[in-house]
Amino acid sequence: MGIFSKRNNRDARPAPSNPFKFAPNGPEAAAAESRDALIAGDPQRGFERAVKSVDRLHDFYVFERAVNRRPSADDQPILDGLVTALGALMAVDPSGQDAREGVREATHRLRTISTSAEERREEATRYRETLDRLSEVAPMIGVDDIYWH
Repeated sequence: MGIFSKRNNRDARPAPSNPFKFAPNGPEAAAAESRDALIAGDPQRGFERAVKSVDRLHDFYVFERAVNRRPSADDQPILDGLVTALGALMAVDPSGQDAREGVREATHRLRTISTSAEERREEATRYRETLDRLSEVAPMIGVDDIYWH
């Protein structure tokens, strides 16, 4: 057998595949669903989809360690949409009861995203500022027990 035979050439084996298969436009798609729900007058669904858009950012920045997508200003409309959707939901439920779980989930995701970005020496300010904005819109929802990653 020659030097380039598959039997002797370890490079002939396929490279291991990435175990994560996240839709490249997943965060934007969920954010668009959020906007559509808000336009349709469904703030609960709008907020749920906005939280999902942040969850999908979390997939890229934490699970994939920003291999296929990096934190950037492109995320700002997604983050603004989250705050807008929370405001719309709080307008119909000032107690915050309907928003509680979503705020807690988004807080966890944003805290983990910001910490992960800082560990890679990437910009995390927009994610931290969004945390502050969430607490301004829904101050009655406790998040002190949600740890930073």
